Amino acid sequence: MRVAPYRTTENKILGCVITLVDVTTQKQGLAMLKSTEQQLSLAQQAITAKSDFLSRISHEISTPLATISKLLDQAAAQKSDAAALNESIEQITEAVKYMSSIVSDISEMSKGDLSGDSSETFVLKDVIDIVNDLMCPSSKVAGIDFSVVMDGTFSPTYCGNRLQLQQILVNFLTDSINHTKSGGTIALHAHEDAIIGNQSSLCFTIKDNGVGYTVDELSNLFKSIPVTHAPNDAVSEQPNFGLSIAYNLIQLMGGDVKVESDPKKGSTFTIHVILNRREALTTPEIPKTEEASLNGLHALVVDDNAMNRTILNTILSHQGITSTEACDGLEALKLFLDSPVKTFDCILMDIRMPNMDGIEAATKIRTSGKEDALSIPIIGVSANGFTDDIEKAREARINYYTTKPIDANKLFSSLKECLEKK
Repeated sequence: MRVAPYRTTENKILGCVITLVDVTTQKQGLAMLKSTEQQLSLAQQAITAKSDFLSRISHEISTPLATISKLLDQAAAQKSDAAALNESIEQITEAVKYMSSIVSDISEMSKGDLSGDSSETFVLKDVIDIVNDLMCPSSKVAGIDFSVVMDGTFSPTYCGNRLQLQQILVNFLTDSINHTKSGGTIALHAHEDAIIGNQSSLCFTIKDNGVGYTVDELSNLFKSIPVTHAPNDAVSEQPNFGLSIAYNLIQLMGGDVKVESDPKKGSTFTIHVILNRREALTTPEIPKTEEASLNGLHALVVDDNAMNRTILNTILSHQGITSTEACDGLEALKLFLDSPVKTFDCILMDIRMPNMDGIEAATKIRTSGKEDALSIPIIGVSANGFTDDIEKAREARINYYTTKPIDANKLFSSLKECLEKK
C-alpha cells in the first residue's frame, strides 16, 4: 500500500491518494525464480560431479588398458618363444584382474562405501609384483629404466585394503612415467619404517629424474586441475586426476605423502600408509575328497553378446563341457521348457539382456513346474556387481553370481559345488 498527497495547481493539499498493490503474484514469482536458480545450481553441481567422476574412472581404467594393449603387441611378437609368451599372458591376466578390481570399486562406490576399510590379508611382495607387471610395459615403451627394491624385513602378511595400496603405487608411478623423458630412470623403494603394536608404517619412495614440478605446481599437485607440462614441455589439458585419487586413498589408509621436486632434477614421492600386521597364513590339511567331474556336462549359455557366448563356450570346453547358446532370456526360457528333462546340467545366465533379462528368465524357469526347474544350477553372469543386481539374483534363486571378465577357476568351483549339492 502506498499513500501520496493530492495537491491542486496552487500546491494545496485536498486529500490523499491510496494505492493498493497485490504483490502475492510477484512474491510467488520471485520465490519460483529463486527455486529455479537453486535447482539450476544443484543441476550444474551434479553435472560437474558426474563429469569429474567419469574422468576419474576413465583415468583409472586407462592404465591397465594401456598395459594390456602393449602386452598384446608384445605377445604377438613372441609366438615362437613359448616361455616369453606365457609370461606375457600371465602379465595380461594380472592387468585384467586389476581392471576388474577397479570395476568392483565402482560397485562399492555405488553403495556409498568409501571408508576404505578392508580386512583382506595379503603378502606385500605379491602387491609389488603386480605393480611391477603393470608398469614395466609402459616404462619399456617410454624408454625408461624402471626398478623395484624391497629393503629390509617385512611382516609375513598384512591386513588392509590391498587394491587401494596397489592403486596408490600405480597412480604415482604413472605420473612419473608421464613426466620422465626417454632414457630416464624411475625407482620404487619399499621398506617398513616403524612398528607400533600390531600395526606397521610402510614407506614407499618413488624417485624419477623427469621434468619435475615448480613450487606453484606443487601447491596444486593433488587437486583435480590441469597439469602445466608434460615430458615434451607441451601443455597438457588432462586434469591431474591420478595423483588426486592416490592422495585421497592415502588419507583413507591413515597415511601421508611428501613431495620433493626440482624442474631440472625430477621428483621424489615419499608415501606412508598404515597396515595391520599378520602372522604367516597356515592352511590346515584337509582330507582329500573326490571332486565332481565337469567333463561331459551340457550347459545352456545365455548372453545377448555373441563374443561373450564364444568366450564362455571356450572356457567351458576346457573342462569338457558342451553348450547350447541362447541370445536372450526369452530364447533361453523356450529352450529350457521345450527340451527333455535334464537336457541341460547347468545354465550360465547373463543378467542384463533385451526382450527378457536374466532375472526374469531365471524366475520363470524356477516357477515353471518342470521336473528339473528347481534343481538345475543357474550361474548369474554380469558386467557389474552392483548390490541391486546381486539381491535380485538371490531373489530369483540364482545359485551363484559372477562378474565379467570370467574367472574360470571360480566358475568351475561354483559349478562343482552346485553339482555336489544336487
